[in-house]
Amino acid sequence: MKMKIKDFLNFYIGFNSFQIATESGDRFTSPLTKDQAINAYGKAELKGTDVDGEEYIRYLVLYIPDKDFIG
Repeated sequence: MKMKIKDFLNFYIGFNSFQIATESGDRFTSPLTKDQAINAYGKAELKGTDVDGEEYIRYLVLYIPDKDFIG
């Protein structure tokens, strides 16, 4: 099933912080709000998810194709 980040996040309830990462895992953003993630990467295809974070912040990592990563 192919799904865009925007479609996934519009219906997702759970985490309030998100990190966008390349499918290969070599590049990633700092934690983003739902609106920031949608505005920057909403059109990218979601390739997978994972949970990550530090002691005081947990976020959902959204993996996208390497070619769609900005920056």
